[in-house]
Amino acid sequence: MIENLWRIFVHTDTLWCKWVNLNILKGGCIWNTQYKCNDSWGWKCILDLRNKVQSHVKEDNGSFKWISNTGKVVNFATHQAWSDLRVSRNKVSWHHVIWFQGFDPKHSFIIWLAILNRLNTQDRMQIWLPNIPMSCSLCGKIKDSIKHLFFQCEFSACIRKELKSNLLFKGLPNDLESIVNRLALYPFTRNIWNIINRSVLAACVYHIWREKNSRLFRGKKRTAEAICEDIQSYIRLKLLQFKVKKSPAILKAANVWKLNLDNNYFSLMTWLSDDVERARNDLNAEIRCGRSMHVQKLGIDRVTDSRESDSLPNVLVLDSKLRIRYKIKNNVALDGYGDGEMAQETLPDVINTTSGETPRRH
Repeated sequence: MIENLWRIFVHTDTLWCKWVNLNILKGGCIWNTQYKCNDSWGWKCILDLRNKVQSHVKEDNGSFKWISNTGKVVNFATHQAWSDLRVSRNKVSWHHVIWFQGFDPKHSFIIWLAILNRLNTQDRMQIWLPNIPMSCSLCGKIKDSIKHLFFQCEFSACIRKELKSNLLFKGLPNDLESIVNRLALYPFTRNIWNIINRSVLAACVYHIWREKNSRLFRGKKRTAEAICEDIQSYIRLKLLQFKVKKSPAILKAANVWKLNLDNNYFSLMTWLSDDVERARNDLNAEIRCGRSMHVQKLGIDRVTDSRESDSLPNVLVLDSKLRIRYKIKNNVALDGYGDGEMAQETLPDVINTTSGETPRRH
């Protein structure tokens, strides 16, 4: 809006500015124009900004400049105008709990709203709909609230309890506010456990909120165990993207999350007899949650190993280290994924696409 106001003021040579000057301003000055009742909302917002912007405008040798809050005369830029006009407040103590290197935007956004108590929980909606009975869609006992959902509800408490063993966090509180306050006491560093603890918390809040809405609006239910599996799979795949140095913290993280350490990168464990199902579930969870768009583009229905590939209609064949070998569709081996550019562009960096073998033809 500010940029549009500035363009009108300096008579930028664009079709929209010419139309505004000809049909709305009719040769008049933008600073003296009054809006009408039937004017659009956008035009009213532009005119309302004049009082804030006018003190920052200065004419300099026939051109107009922007005066910053420090008194420096600069060329107009939207980032400078935003910095000068916005209301600055002190950083909250918990900002690094949700905004950190490697955060997931959708997870951090939901937990941010939860901390600010801005999610549309039933205790807030009851104010608008006082005569409609409400109950938590997860446990069905009382109406939900931020404090109830995270983590005093029986359903969310099960998720918290299940994932507690995967965290390096002693004495984990049973409510979101206390957990956030505890994490805020520790400054964020690039320690692997700082990333894991924050990522798991944000993922828990996101998935619980998503499950609550899914039950309420779509009538679909999932167990706490299934949600825990998705969170664990998400964290494992997230760790695969980090380049790390071997240290006690890294080794402990690899042990807790059942990962290997290979050339300064985490890797999924080799498929032993007891690991086949877990490794398959890790990648299938990504497909099921719809987070892996590359998998959907390839049309992969499930992930399997080469021992089961002959009878399945559409699979991705992996070797013992989860490296992609080739794709099978209708019992025909299609494009092989070797060291070529296609593999790097089609599949994400967190999955090692180098196979070192020529794909077989059936």
